[in-house]
Amino acid sequence: MQETDPEGVEIRASKRLVRRAYFAKGPNYISHIDGYDKLKPFGLCISGSIDGFSSRIIWLNVYNTNNNPRIIGRYFLESVKQIRGSPCIVIGDCGTENGHVRDFQTFFHRNSSFGNVYMSGASTCNQRIESWWGFLRRECTQFWIELFRSMEEEGLYNGDFLDKNLVQFCFMALIQDELDDIAEIWNTHKIRPSRNQNWPSGRPDLMYFTPMLWGSEDYLCSVPDEELYVCAT
Repeated sequence: MQETDPEGVEIRASKRLVRRAYFAKGPNYISHIDGYDKLKPFGLCISGSIDGFSSRIIWLNVYNTNNNPRIIGRYFLESVKQIRGSPCIVIGDCGTENGHVRDFQTFFHRNSSFGNVYMSGASTCNQRIESWWGFLRRECTQFWIELFRSMEEEGLYNGDFLDKNLVQFCFMALIQDELDDIAEIWNTHKIRPSRNQNWPSGRPDLMYFTPMLWGSEDYLCSVPDEELYVCAT
């Protein structure tokens, strides 16, 4: 590196490259959404959302696609209905699958002076959920990946339309049950303290529902039922 990039080495040595520290003011201030494609070759697509402050899983669903904006939009509306509001900011990637979520979020905050309520960018801007996929793989999807790959090697699965539909019929409900269990386990486990002072430690459910114990508040923006109905139709 001294030979090929001496200027870069000098900058790093002088500590002029300062890493940004992630910060979310409280629960429902920032939500991150993303799709998980490791099971996509087998016709199973996972979509998830995580709260930026508490790291609580908001939704975690498997279906035959995570590229359809209507499907992702429905996940978002179901979460809004469940928690009785929407977060101040939603962060997702630039894919068209998030188009409905962006429109719904903009509609819910149309009278707000908050600013940019939907932010899109590269996966490096969405690290809260991108890093969580590693946990999901270790605790859940690695088993299924190895199972389906062994089926491929044994000639029991060739990736055509019929085989994908058979995998969805036989395994989708089982995987959804496992995802529900994983989300519950994660939301009730204890997150260890981090070197990032802006990232609180504790149990995600407690941080999400009782933020005052961490000196914060809930930033949930209330959404009337009639607005939910308009978006759902």
